[in-house]
Amino acid sequence: MRMNKKDVNQKFIISVSILFLIVLVLAGALWFGLFTRLEDERVKYQENRVMLIELEKKVDLKKQLEKDYQELEEDIIKIEASILDADQKLQFIEELESVATRTGNSYSIEGAREVYEPDSNQLTQINFNLKLNGGFVNAMSFLREVGSMPYLMDIKQLSVQGSGEEGAELETSLELHVFTR
Repeated sequence: MRMNKKDVNQKFIISVSILFLIVLVLAGALWFGLFTRLEDERVKYQENRVMLIELEKKVDLKKQLEKDYQELEEDIIKIEASILDADQKLQFIEELESVATRTGNSYSIEGAREVYEPDSNQLTQINFNLKLNGGFVNAMSFLREVGSMPYLMDIKQLSVQGSGEEGAELETSLELHVFTR
């Protein structure tokens, strides 16, 4: 049986079509496989990028916290230096007497009360009730010098009454809280 030219052409076209279809299917499979893998890699890249951004934020936050801690540490040192040591109570009272003398006031401690931390029974502050006798300028000088002392303290109550001739002499009462450690 002899094939005619038309049959040969048809077989050739069918063979080329089948070959083209096979190549097309292989190319599609390869294309699909590559894009699937590329999509997976893209997703991993985005996840890693998000993690990197979060880590960079944490590093920045850590640096900021370290900077804040440094600043606070300097303040803590200053505050601790301004808190009266519990064993220096007598020295503090002598300093108050010295300030009163320098400013021209007579001075007396009407009472002192120690305040303790309830849990640890540690002395936290000493509250002094003070009386000064002297002129207005003297009382103001005393308050100014006490305020410039290197201790952490607070004046809670202050009262001033005139005494003597036409109120030339003042009696100043104050409650002074001194923080201790």
